[in-house]
Amino acid sequence: MYFMAITKTQWIVIVIMVLKIVRIYYKIATGVNASQDSYQIMITIWHKIQTIFLGFSWSLFSFLSFCFFFYQFLSRNVCLSYASYTY
Repeated sequence: MYFMAITKTQWIVIVIMVLKIVRIYYKIATGVNASQDSYQIMITIWHKIQTIFLGFSWSLFSFLSFCFFFYQFLSRNVCLSYASYTY
């Protein structure tokens, strides 16, 4: 699996990058409205992270579905053209 191939150093780098992103979002959320409590700030950060991941996952899903249907289209046309040549 892909997760098993990641070394310990790469996991440390990934965790550090995620913590930096959360810190940046925390600064943005506290800078916009300093009167919010910490719960509201965490909800705001969570919604922003969800929005980013949802957009990424939808674009990845649409790209993979396009590749799958394009592969099906090509394989069907190649098989049909091969069958028409053999008979």
